[in-house]
Amino acid sequence: MNMIRSGILTFVFFSILIAAGCGGTNNKDEAMDTKKLTNIENIAFDTQQTAPNAFRFTKFDMEVDYVDTLSYGIDYEHENQQTKAVIHEIGEERISGEEALDQLTPHFQEMSFDEDTPEDEVIEEVLNILGLDQTFKEFKLEVVFSNGVNKEYES
Repeated sequence: MNMIRSGILTFVFFSILIAAGCGGTNNKDEAMDTKKLTNIENIAFDTQQTAPNAFRFTKFDMEVDYVDTLSYGIDYEHENQQTKAVIHEIGEERISGEEALDQLTPHFQEMSFDEDTPEDEVIEEVLNILGLDQTFKEFKLEVVFSNGVNKEYES
């Protein structure tokens, strides 16, 4: 089942990538897409059924930008028995709440980096696990590990 979700996420991402390459955009569309990304609501929900301790981190805030304004982002935070999870893609509706957490959980559990892992290895692992293209324009990731250490990765 996890492979199916991973495959679906990869399929959706590459479909967006292909669609972005095939169709021209105008500045009005790009402004609307950017507005959609910046107006994301955080949806909190009870996570008693999900084991957030299975993750190495309590916060995972990532944005990957590609050429032609195509971008992909994840906002995840677990604090005080509340979890916020949002997956956003320019040009597509966002996924939030339990649905986002369901899609992210198998990927987050697969991630093995820690605060001592070199930056380039963290970026490569995250992109590989999420099935994202390595030819990004900009990569930003902020992680707060379970032990409280806060790290930022940029490329």
